[in-house]
Amino acid sequence: LEVYDGRKLIHMDLNNLTYRIHSEIDASTLRFKSLPYIISALKEDLNKNVPVITHNDSTINGKLYFNIEIIGLDTIKKNERVYRFVKVLIDKESYLPIWYRNEQQGFIDGTDMFVNTYSEIHFYDYKINREGLSDLSSYIIPSNFTIEKLKDRKPLLIKGSKAPELNLKEINGQPFSLNRHKGKVILLNFTSISCPHSIESVNMLN
Repeated sequence: LEVYDGRKLIHMDLNNLTYRIHSEIDASTLRFKSLPYIISALKEDLNKNVPVITHNDSTINGKLYFNIEIIGLDTIKKNERVYRFVKVLIDKESYLPIWYRNEQQGFIDGTDMFVNTYSEIHFYDYKINREGLSDLSSYIIPSNFTIEKLKDRKPLLIKGSKAPELNLKEINGQPFSLNRHKGKVILLNFTSISCPHSIESVNMLN
């Protein structure tokens, strides 16, 4: 769970009841889902004079909303279609978005890794200029939470040392043991499926 109180980002682990605090939110996905970030991104696109399509108003629960599509990019690269489309529904009274969708596909950082991403965010229950609203900056961490203890970093293995046994599983679910492959050259590449650069490295290793 992530909570941003306007000054700092608080990561809360609901499993072990611990928390850690960051002064910046740049590395958090919360930043890209926040209303200020989305509004600034829309403003940046509009300042570039990219194509904007105004569709017929959308009706939700009997209320009309502006239905706007922004074409941030739409071209061909390396024989592939590369694009970024943003669609947004805007309240006609407050001019605030209630629905935001970003769909894009293209190559990652000049590599040959071609990806397609999609995100959709809903905003609701706006409270504007109302008195008595709680101040997010006064967020108090629950008393049953304790600050996260940093784990001791193990020293790197020195050249020529024996590799430690690893508790891993193969693709078929069978346990993987280094001892079973004694005498062979084993390359272990630790990656994350959420990291596009890790995925790209697989092609290079292959």
